[in-house]
Amino acid sequence: MQYLQIDLKRNSYIEAIITQGAVVEESWVENYTISYGHSYDLWKKYEENGSSKVFQGNNDSSSIVTRKFMKQVRARFIRIHPVSWIGHICMRFDIRTVGQYFLHLPKVHASSCIFNLITLYSFHRVLLFKAIFIDFLLKSKDRSIPLGIQKHKIANSAITASSHAGSGNEPWRARLDVGFLSEAWRAGEDSHDQYLQIDLGTTHNITHVATQGSHRTDKSCWVTQFNLSHSLDGSEWNKYEENDSVKLFQGNTNDYGIVQQQMNKEIEARYIRFLPVTWFNHVCMKVELYGYQVCGFPLGVNNGELLSDSFTASSYGMSNEPWNARLNRLIGNGSWCAEKNITGEYLQIDLKHSKMLTGISTQGKHDKDGKWVTEYSLYYWEKEGLTPQPYTVNGSTKVFSGNIDQFATVTHSLDGVKNAQFVRLEVNCAIHSNFQCFSDNMTNVSLVNKTRKKYIESIILPFFRFDSKLANLVDGGYSEWSAWSTCSATCAGGFQYRQRTCDNPEPENGGKDCSSLGADKEEAICNTHICPGGTMTTLQVNKDKFYTSM
Repeated sequence: MQYLQIDLKRNSYIEAIITQGAVVEESWVENYTISYGHSYDLWKKYEENGSSKVFQGNNDSSSIVTRKFMKQVRARFIRIHPVSWIGHICMRFDIRTVGQYFLHLPKVHASSCIFNLITLYSFHRVLLFKAIFIDFLLKSKDRSIPLGIQKHKIANSAITASSHAGSGNEPWRARLDVGFLSEAWRAGEDSHDQYLQIDLGTTHNITHVATQGSHRTDKSCWVTQFNLSHSLDGSEWNKYEENDSVKLFQGNTNDYGIVQQQMNKEIEARYIRFLPVTWFNHVCMKVELYGYQVCGFPLGVNNGELLSDSFTASSYGMSNEPWNARLNRLIGNGSWCAEKNITGEYLQIDLKHSKMLTGISTQGKHDKDGKWVTEYSLYYWEKEGLTPQPYTVNGSTKVFSGNIDQFATVTHSLDGVKNAQFVRLEVNCAIHSNFQCFSDNMTNVSLVNKTRKKYIESIILPFFRFDSKLANLVDGGYSEWSAWSTCSATCAGGFQYRQRTCDNPEPENGGKDCSSLGADKEEAICNTHICPGGTMTTLQVNKDKFYTSM
């Protein structure tokens, strides 16, 4: 049985697993089980109601799905065992822990970004104990990697061209130095309107390109000069420029050498086209792209940076105002809910400035019955008074898959939304209630003149402003006590302890912590019977702590 394992370096209380598929491979794990242990050689299956729990994973390659445990697990090692999958067994994941101050956090290597919960961002985890995906700021020599043309990470269907010269010259043969040196893309005609196009699947920053020719017994060929054009959505294209003019790249001078060239400024795009300008014998080439997938920050829906007057809706029920549409809100089972259960209801957010959107996360209403939106459409526009335009894929309005329960956060990536100040989410289908319920968090920010995309779940920091409607104080409450620890001695008296955490609920918006509700840890004297041989140890009791006899 296949599994993915993480070593947390110390025993920790684990409350949830967060998973995601592999976008480029179009693969994901649909269902999985969990096992855990305190040591590498002793494992226990996670169970609920007396049987091994099968968790429902992802239903596409890009969404982020969170699954909470019914009971917390104390472990150092966690294994995820795939049960069913689409395509290949591929997944990205994170662990959500409770009440632990991680000093040495593990690296999690994904197929896109490299995440590490250390340095600048580690205090988010310490304060909030939430799962955070961090874009590790890599040195330029580390962050620029081949994007997968040569290694077939980019599928044949993602490599297209204006034309090709028949069998043996297809666009997908444009992979560097693969197979016979004669293999390459060759255009159907040698003209200046030909191009080779690469679809990377998601938005990337391109730092380098590489080209190669084709060695053929009849007539070798290569491109000697070319331009590049790029696009976020596949419909609007821009040529790459340097010093305010279109850059003319110097290509190859023979049929076998590989020429790599660095961009003076990184290209942010999903689609790249190579545009041959001059060539030797025929238009033919092999290519590779280098760079990294962008990773970025939330726009302020969830952390309070966008105040309540930024939120409007078609209608709303009592205590379900649109400004409650922030992830993981518990006040009044926090969520926006429409007044009537009809399609076409919408939630609208004013981002205050034009932004490029790269992702959206949704969640249902946290009440005992559960209410959530299963399908929705997204509309956006740049300035007040303009007509909302739908988010489309291949020319058709995209219907997003929403939630399947009231707790999990589902995330979708967006491409090509470059200028949006106003965003509207229109409900197509709602589940299990008299209201349509929806919470959202749109994420993206500009960092050091580069757009980087990252999803951070429910970050509340004390220096954010809150208006009177947003500042709904939530006082913290304790969880149930953990099980008693193993006694420190087998006889003659020892100590054991149990603890609880301030997360039921967590304090929010400046609410009180749990210190006024008593201690978060209790210790007890145990195994007080005399040891064999008649010895008895006198225990030194700390009178500042509370003890109970067992």
